[in-house]
Amino acid sequence: MKTYILLLALLCIAAPARSALISESVGTGASTSTIVVDFGPASYTFQVHYDTPITGLSALQLLDQNSTFRLETVRFSFGDLVSGIEYDGHFQSGIGNNGKDWWHYWTSNNGVTWSSSGSGAGVRTLADGSWDGWTWVRDQGSAVPDTPTPEPGSCALLIAATATLLRRRRH
Repeated sequence: MKTYILLLALLCIAAPARSALISESVGTGASTSTIVVDFGPASYTFQVHYDTPITGLSALQLLDQNSTFRLETVRFSFGDLVSGIEYDGHFQSGIGNNGKDWWHYWTSNNGVTWSSSGSGAGVRTLADGSWDGWTWVRDQGSAVPDTPTPEPGSCALLIAATATLLRRRRH
Protein backbone atom coordinates (compact mmCIF):
# COMPACT_ATOMS: atom_id res chain seq x y z
CA MET A 1 0.00 0.00 0.00
CA LYS A 2 2.83 2.38 0.84
CA THR A 3 4.30 1.79 -2.61
CA TYR A 4 1.01 2.77 -4.31
CA ILE A 5 0.72 5.96 -2.26
CA LEU A 6 4.37 6.87 -2.88
CA LEU A 7 3.95 6.37 -6.65
CA LEU A 8 0.75 8.43 -6.66
CA ALA A 9 2.45 11.21 -4.68
CA LEU A 10 5.36 11.28 -7.14
CA LEU A 11 2.96 11.47 -10.08
CA CYS A 12 1.09 14.35 -8.46
CA ILE A 13 4.29 16.26 -7.83
CA ALA A 14 5.56 15.75 -11.40
CA ALA A 15 2.25 16.15 -13.27
CA PRO A 16 1.51 19.85 -12.74
CA ALA A 17 4.69 20.88 -14.54
CA ARG A 18 3.40 19.39 -17.79
CA SER A 19 -0.35 18.90 -17.50
CA ALA A 20 -2.71 21.78 -17.99
CA LEU A 21 -6.36 21.84 -17.00
CA ILE A 22 -8.18 21.74 -20.34
CA SER A 23 -11.30 23.93 -20.58
CA GLU A 24 -12.42 22.61 -23.97
CA SER A 25 -11.13 20.38 -26.74
CA VAL A 26 -12.19 20.85 -30.39
CA GLY A 27 -11.46 19.39 -33.80
CA THR A 28 -10.32 15.96 -34.88
CA GLY A 29 -7.00 14.62 -36.03
CA ALA A 30 -3.69 13.11 -34.99
CA SER A 31 -2.02 16.46 -34.21
CA THR A 32 -2.83 18.50 -31.10
CA SER A 33 -1.87 22.05 -30.17
CA THR A 34 -2.67 23.82 -26.93
CA ILE A 35 -4.02 27.37 -26.74
CA VAL A 36 -3.82 29.36 -23.47
CA VAL A 37 -5.95 32.50 -23.10
CA ASP A 38 -5.14 34.64 -20.06
CA PHE A 39 -7.65 37.39 -19.26
CA GLY A 40 -5.75 38.44 -16.13
CA PRO A 41 -8.16 37.37 -13.43
CA ALA A 42 -8.73 34.01 -15.13
CA SER A 43 -6.82 31.82 -17.56
CA TYR A 44 -8.11 29.00 -19.77
CA THR A 45 -6.43 26.22 -21.72
CA PHE A 46 -7.86 24.67 -24.89
CA GLN A 47 -6.78 21.77 -27.08
CA VAL A 48 -7.18 21.91 -30.84
CA HIS A 49 -6.91 18.69 -32.89
CA TYR A 50 -6.15 18.62 -36.63
CA ASP A 51 -4.68 16.48 -39.42
CA THR A 52 -3.61 19.08 -41.98
CA PRO A 53 -1.44 22.03 -40.88
CA ILE A 54 -3.33 25.04 -39.45
CA THR A 55 -2.31 28.51 -38.35
CA GLY A 56 -2.64 30.01 -34.88
CA LEU A 57 -5.55 32.08 -36.18
CA SER A 58 -7.21 28.97 -37.65
CA ALA A 59 -6.97 27.32 -34.22
CA LEU A 60 -8.81 30.27 -32.64
CA GLN A 61 -11.42 30.16 -35.40
CA LEU A 62 -11.90 26.43 -34.80
CA LEU A 63 -12.53 27.19 -31.11
CA ASP A 64 -14.97 29.95 -32.09
CA GLN A 65 -16.92 27.62 -34.39
CA ASN A 66 -17.04 24.60 -32.06
CA SER A 67 -17.31 25.88 -28.49
CA THR A 68 -18.56 28.77 -26.36
CA PHE A 69 -15.25 30.59 -27.06
CA ARG A 70 -15.81 33.79 -29.10
CA LEU A 71 -13.25 35.51 -31.32
CA GLU A 72 -13.21 38.96 -32.92
CA THR A 73 -10.72 40.03 -35.57
CA VAL A 74 -10.03 43.21 -37.49
CA ARG A 75 -8.65 42.99 -41.02
CA PHE A 76 -5.70 45.21 -41.89
CA SER A 77 -3.53 45.27 -45.02
CA PHE A 78 -0.89 43.19 -43.19
CA GLY A 79 -3.41 40.55 -42.04
CA ASP A 80 -6.01 39.88 -39.38
CA LEU A 81 -5.53 41.22 -35.86
CA VAL A 82 -7.11 39.39 -32.92
CA SER A 83 -9.12 42.21 -31.39
CA GLY A 84 -11.47 40.46 -28.98
CA ILE A 85 -11.78 37.20 -27.07
CA GLU A 86 -14.68 36.05 -24.89
CA TYR A 87 -14.98 32.95 -22.75
CA ASP A 88 -16.74 31.92 -19.54
CA GLY A 89 -18.04 35.43 -18.77
CA HIS A 90 -14.72 37.14 -19.49
CA PHE A 91 -14.44 39.51 -22.46
CA GLN A 92 -11.64 41.83 -23.58
CA SER A 93 -11.50 43.75 -26.81
CA GLY A 94 -9.21 46.38 -28.31
CA ILE A 95 -6.70 47.08 -31.06
CA GLY A 96 -4.08 49.03 -29.14
CA ASN A 97 -5.44 52.54 -29.65
CA ASN A 98 -4.23 53.67 -26.22
CA GLY A 99 -1.14 51.47 -26.33
CA LYS A 100 -2.50 49.04 -23.74
CA ASP A 101 -5.75 47.46 -24.91
CA TRP A 102 -4.65 44.58 -27.13
CA TRP A 103 -3.99 40.84 -27.06
CA HIS A 104 -0.30 39.86 -26.85
CA TYR A 105 0.55 36.70 -28.84
CA TRP A 106 3.01 34.17 -27.36
CA THR A 107 4.45 30.84 -28.54
CA SER A 108 5.93 27.89 -26.68
CA ASN A 109 7.07 24.33 -27.24
CA ASN A 110 6.13 23.14 -23.76
CA GLY A 111 3.69 25.58 -22.10
CA VAL A 112 6.34 26.59 -19.56
CA THR A 113 8.86 28.71 -21.50
CA TRP A 114 7.13 31.40 -23.58
CA SER A 115 8.43 33.76 -26.29
CA SER A 116 6.70 36.74 -27.80
CA SER A 117 5.61 35.75 -31.29
CA GLY A 118 7.62 37.29 -34.06
CA SER A 119 4.70 36.96 -36.46
CA GLY A 120 0.94 37.18 -36.45
CA ALA A 121 -1.34 34.26 -35.68
CA GLY A 122 -2.47 34.12 -39.31
CA VAL A 123 1.10 33.42 -40.45
CA ARG A 124 2.32 31.01 -37.76
CA THR A 125 1.80 27.36 -38.68
CA LEU A 126 1.14 25.14 -35.69
CA ALA A 127 2.98 21.85 -35.22
CA ASP A 128 1.89 18.84 -33.21
CA GLY A 129 2.54 19.61 -29.54
CA SER A 130 2.96 23.37 -30.03
CA TRP A 131 1.49 25.95 -27.63
CA ASP A 132 0.05 29.38 -28.42
CA GLY A 133 -0.74 31.88 -25.71
CA TRP A 134 -2.72 35.11 -25.52
CA THR A 135 -2.56 37.68 -22.71
CA TRP A 136 -4.65 40.82 -22.33
CA VAL A 137 -2.01 43.59 -22.13
CA ARG A 138 -3.97 46.32 -20.27
CA ASP A 139 -4.31 44.18 -17.15
CA GLN A 140 -0.99 42.33 -17.29
CA GLY A 141 1.58 44.31 -19.23
CA SER A 142 3.91 41.91 -21.00
CA ALA A 143 3.38 38.98 -18.63
CA VAL A 144 3.55 35.52 -20.19
CA PRO A 145 0.38 33.41 -20.18
CA ASP A 146 -0.54 31.71 -16.94
CA THR A 147 -1.23 28.06 -17.77
CA PRO A 148 -3.87 26.63 -15.42
CA THR A 149 -2.64 23.43 -13.73
CA PRO A 150 -4.16 21.13 -11.11
CA GLU A 151 -3.96 22.52 -7.59
CA PRO A 152 -1.68 20.67 -5.16
CA GLY A 153 -4.70 20.23 -2.89
CA SER A 154 -6.34 18.10 -5.57
CA CYS A 155 -3.42 15.69 -5.43
CA ALA A 156 -3.62 15.50 -1.62
CA LEU A 157 -7.30 14.57 -1.88
CA LEU A 158 -6.49 11.95 -4.52
CA ILE A 159 -3.78 10.41 -2.33
CA ALA A 160 -6.09 10.35 0.73
CA ALA A 161 -8.91 8.76 -1.27
CA THR A 162 -6.56 6.12 -2.69
CA ALA A 163 -5.22 5.27 0.77
CA THR A 164 -8.77 4.94 2.11
CA LEU A 165 -9.84 2.66 -0.75
CA LEU A 166 -6.76 0.48 -0.40
CA ARG A 167 -7.34 0.13 3.36
CA ARG A 168 -10.95 -0.89 2.79
CA ARG A 169 -9.90 -3.54 0.26
CA ARG A 170 -7.49 -5.06 2.79
CA HIS A 171 -10.18 -5.43 5.49
